[in-house]
Amino acid sequence: MTVAETIYLGITSTGILGLFLIYLGYPLMVLLLPKRNRPSTGQPTPTAATLIIPAWREGKGLDQKLENTLALNTSEIEVQVIVITDQSKPSELPAHIQWITETERLGKAASLNRAMQQVNTPIVIFSDANTHLNPAAILQILRSFTDPSIGAVAGEKGLMTDRDSGVRSERIYWNYESALKKLDARFNSVVGGAGELLAIRSDYFVPLPPDSLLDDLVISWEIVKQGHRIAYAPDARALETPSRNLREEATRKIRIAAGGYQFLDRHPLYAIFAISPSYAFQFLFRKWARWRLAPVLMILALIGNTGLLYVAPTSHVTEFITSAQVSFYALAALGFILEAGRVKLGWLAAPFYFVFMHVCQIRGWLRYRFGHQSVLWERTTRS
Repeated sequence: MTVAETIYLGITSTGILGLFLIYLGYPLMVLLLPKRNRPSTGQPTPTAATLIIPAWREGKGLDQKLENTLALNTSEIEVQVIVITDQSKPSELPAHIQWITETERLGKAASLNRAMQQVNTPIVIFSDANTHLNPAAILQILRSFTDPSIGAVAGEKGLMTDRDSGVRSERIYWNYESALKKLDARFNSVVGGAGELLAIRSDYFVPLPPDSLLDDLVISWEIVKQGHRIAYAPDARALETPSRNLREEATRKIRIAAGGYQFLDRHPLYAIFAISPSYAFQFLFRKWARWRLAPVLMILALIGNTGLLYVAPTSHVTEFITSAQVSFYALAALGFILEAGRVKLGWLAAPFYFVFMHVCQIRGWLRYRFGHQSVLWERTTRS
């Protein structure tokens, strides 16, 4: 093997093995590591909570959210609801629902900060207006707070069961994420809750920077920063419909990626390690490596493979790696065609969504780096 072949093989191997480590190696490591969190019943289950629903231009979607909220099982607890929105207050409103009308759009972070000023319960639950909670969601969330080390609880994000609408490959991603959340919580802490359903102890809330692009991750980090863990409540489910099409899903993925890069710039990895090594180990693989390294590793694998084709085109190693990469990207391309044609993908969704997700990450980085991502996120259309 020549020096050039060795170099290109090393570049290719770094890219491929790095991706395997990030997406498959980490779950295996966490699965094999000892379970660190131990259930505790040191505190009674909270009996009062506030549900904050931020909404902007949701229209009938907010009416449906209120119907869903009123149908929740809250017989054992006192629940206050704060709706902060641009819509006018309905003429008839239950006494436990507080309505805050905003005339100026300043972004979700500013809305949450304003709503938090009205909270007087020990627990606050954030839930987006475009998601519906299962009837027992709040009860399931509150039960996790019996452990005094828990400062926040992340619910389960899922998609509506209509499998004939929206971006079907989105389900595969969320199934994978749900499995990782279970492993994260088993080992130490969920890395970050989702804005669809996230609860925290009210006293631990730190006002968000108004320009925050990824408020749920910032809230999660502030909880960990104060020495607390984030639990996972898989039976507390927030369901939303899939994105209507690839364009809408790309818009959502790009803005999330832009928010991720903003978070990384403001919270260096070394600073996270200094505060909580266990959480930082999780964050390294679950967020940092995905955003900083994964897109680069995919490009490295392609560059190295191209170099191998140039310096050693007849090598069995070159032929094997090339066949594997060509097959993978061919399946991704086929998945794209079928997704665009609204054809059920099955397992073809995996390679397509993997490539799609990383392309969106690159676009998100460009959008953030050049200052094109506004804090005023545009609402994406769901099916």
